[in-house]
Amino acid sequence: MSFNAKELRWYYEDVPGEKPADPDNKLIQTAEAYSLAQNFPSETVQTLGAGGEASPKVLGTPSYEGDLGLVLTGELMPMLLIHSVGDATMTTPTTTAWQAGTAYMEGDLVEHSDGIHMLWCQTGGTSGSSEPDVNSANEFDTVTDGSVTWVVRDNLVKYTGQRDDCISTFGIEMTFASGGCGGVTAEYIHERYGGLRINSIEFAKSGDDSGFRTTASIVGMSGDDDVTNPNYEDQGGMDDTLNKMFFGACDLQILIDDVPVTNTTAATATINRNITTDKGVNCGDNVTQVGVIEITGSLTCLMDIESYRRMANREVHKLSFVYTYKGDYTQIDFNQVQFDRVAPSVEPSRYVTFESAFSGFGTNTQPSIDYECITSLHYSH
Repeated sequence: MSFNAKELRWYYEDVPGEKPADPDNKLIQTAEAYSLAQNFPSETVQTLGAGGEASPKVLGTPSYEGDLGLVLTGELMPMLLIHSVGDATMTTPTTTAWQAGTAYMEGDLVEHSDGIHMLWCQTGGTSGSSEPDVNSANEFDTVTDGSVTWVVRDNLVKYTGQRDDCISTFGIEMTFASGGCGGVTAEYIHERYGGLRINSIEFAKSGDDSGFRTTASIVGMSGDDDVTNPNYEDQGGMDDTLNKMFFGACDLQILIDDVPVTNTTAATATINRNITTDKGVNCGDNVTQVGVIEITGSLTCLMDIESYRRMANREVHKLSFVYTYKGDYTQIDFNQVQFDRVAPSVEPSRYVTFESAFSGFGTNTQPSIDYECITSLHYSH
């Protein structure tokens, strides 16, 4: 018997553990692994009169946990940050209308007059006399406008959020195809897990990566792998397929105290929410608690000596991870970071090789994490 993972749906929950009646399903095309499973605690009870025979087990309340391996894209970012850091406020990014005969630079973003598209400048130049026609263009297609090359985007949305005490839950459904070899019709198997929260997630990069991979450690409240469940026949809601435009090796910028760090060879930042699930006194109850957030990581880069000296004179720093890709933008700010004191080695070129672990923290007035995402994905309550 062979199994082939076919679809992974992700949806926002209004009530933890319950699938909405009309969900806005997100079909994720960038999942690499899936290990979410039920853990059933059990206890062997030795009964009198069994004559030394093996005793049956008493089953406790199940818990659900596992990992979801992903390749990062602009559309995934707000979903991951909302469920690992805190809910976001959704607004429209600040842009200007397209203008004729205007000089544009790479990275500029303008509104198209059709009201449903935006244009991101891929190659700078001067715009032509008439607005480019994008009626037949797909998202991420390019159009030429005078000496400017634009990337066509659907209308973008901006998300802003910060570390929150509560984390909203989501649900996922996995569809597997069983069999289907040698002309045999495939049978479909479904699994559904609800009340999910991201317990920990790592944002990382090493120098030879062509893309950015992350593993979301997930804990949940409920699960259902009953293939005869009639609810699986009609998934309900609308499917929105996320794009596969991965962040690449040049799409991440590291900043310390808002100053870009060059020649970064490795960077990791792990957000750990320390979520625990306790068993309730009522059968089937799981009591989920979100603990104190923990932020750890490491950074390896080159700095000029002057920049290193400025940084070394401060005890606490702001560390930012900025991802950009053709109009998609995510900035994660770890607002108060302390680096381990590591003696630098000075290169002949008067650069400092800086390699250090770090940890982040927050206060009542300064959250440990702020984030901002700009993407075409619409995802919220």
